[in-house]
Amino acid sequence: MSETLLQHALGLKCQEIMTAEYGKQRIDVHIRTKAQYLTCAECGSKNVLKKGYTERCFLTAPIGSKTVHLIAQIQRLECRDCGLIRQEHIGYADPKKSYTHFLEEYMDDLLETISVAAVASRLGMSWNTVKGIQTRNEKTGKAKRNPE
Repeated sequence: MSETLLQHALGLKCQEIMTAEYGKQRIDVHIRTKAQYLTCAECGSKNVLKKGYTERCFLTAPIGSKTVHLIAQIQRLECRDCGLIRQEHIGYADPKKSYTHFLEEYMDDLLETISVAAVASRLGMSWNTVKGIQTRNEKTGKAKRNPE
């Protein structure tokens, strides 16, 4: 899987692929932020040192009938300018969420023509999660359609 595919098909920028695993129903793509794009989450400085990482799994838009999971290395960074140690900021998902912004956009597209239950079933997510995303997007003006 190429980095061009990450950028255009999955809406990711500044990421590099470490490995990809392909199964019958699932694709796992192991990614990390390219070193030149690592910045302090507090002050934005590029003058940072890597201090380890943690892995997080994010559900993103499917490719064909296969679900796609991003297994992301989230770097822990020490800023030499402000002195703080923080995890890197990731722009493709909200903190404490296990799905990407790109998946939310895909859901909005699906919700134009099919029900919340059908979207939840298609994506392997709970009805409550899909409905919560729809409701939040309607409140913030991101949704593409009126509530049912």
